[in-house]
Amino acid sequence: MDNNINVKGKNVKKVEEVSLKEIIISLKGLIKTLLKYKLWILLSGIIGAVLGWVIISNSEPQYQAKLTFLVEDSKSSNPLATYSGIASQFGIDLGGGSSSVFEGNNILDFMKSRLMIERTLLSNLEPQDTFSLADLYVRTEKLHRKWAKVNPEFSNIYFNSNQSRTEFSRVQDSLLNILHQDILKKHLSVTRTYKTSNFIFVKFKSNNEVFAKKFAEHLVDQATSFYIETKLKRARATVEKIQATADSIEAQLNKVSYSLANTQDLNLNAAKNKASISSEGLARDKLMLQTMYGEVIKNLELSKLNMLQETPVIQIIDSPILPLENVNMGRMMGGGLGGIVGAFLCVMIILSHLAYKKIMN
Repeated sequence: MDNNINVKGKNVKKVEEVSLKEIIISLKGLIKTLLKYKLWILLSGIIGAVLGWVIISNSEPQYQAKLTFLVEDSKSSNPLATYSGIASQFGIDLGGGSSSVFEGNNILDFMKSRLMIERTLLSNLEPQDTFSLADLYVRTEKLHRKWAKVNPEFSNIYFNSNQSRTEFSRVQDSLLNILHQDILKKHLSVTRTYKTSNFIFVKFKSNNEVFAKKFAEHLVDQATSFYIETKLKRARATVEKIQATADSIEAQLNKVSYSLANTQDLNLNAAKNKASISSEGLARDKLMLQTMYGEVIKNLELSKLNMLQETPVIQIIDSPILPLENVNMGRMMGGGLGGIVGAFLCVMIILSHLAYKKIMN
């Protein structure tokens, strides 16, 4: 049969179509061939299952700490915008329009940042204890032994929680960066169910369940403290500025009030009419200061309200409780997976051997 067709004067080979019947026949032949080696496949599956069982039995447990918290973001609209014009007359910015690090997916990247992980690692394991979480992590993961192979002095490096971060050596900085990358790749997960959800899930895995629990809790504490420290810094400065303005105007108002009272006492003597002129000026100054003082006090209360509004509402829903869940694969599942892998590898070896023999023949 001619397998060539003429296309524009050229002979082109026809592509033979493979029917469903031919595929079924080929599969039957393949299964029939593999059945001849069923004992080998079965034996490989048993060996794989035993190896899987042994590996899972001897592997270190991986404990997972789960912490769920709820974040209530600041309202996007600023209810104090109506009063911003009044405040701006005194050089005061009530704020409220800046975006929050706790808004949207910012929180996910923020909690996995180097700053937050370093702060968590350098926090005390226990109150009044210089042994940090970083020290515990290094010993738990036996990293000091690996570092000692590079340089024996690295095995004696500690991260004192009471030591200032600026006093760390270059080696300590480099090792902290390694810890940060290691934690992101192997241990830490920060997620939310969907983009608009305010529920944040922090999961941390470690073969040390105490460390896993402490790290998850300290990470959320550090993130919350940092947010309050930075987010409210501007609002607190505004409150202090308005309070200083209010105190200054109050002092001037008290001074004018005493001066006006003295002038009014002089006006009791009808012969001294010049005092009435001074009294009118002081009365105008007092009225002006009273008006200014009233507006500043109003702005002071509004700025305090704004600072309260800027403060995030962070509620811990679920905290990790000891004993933690061991997320390692179970022995039965490990054995079953090992059996499947063993049988599959045996089939691939058999097929490769048969294909090689066919090519050579």
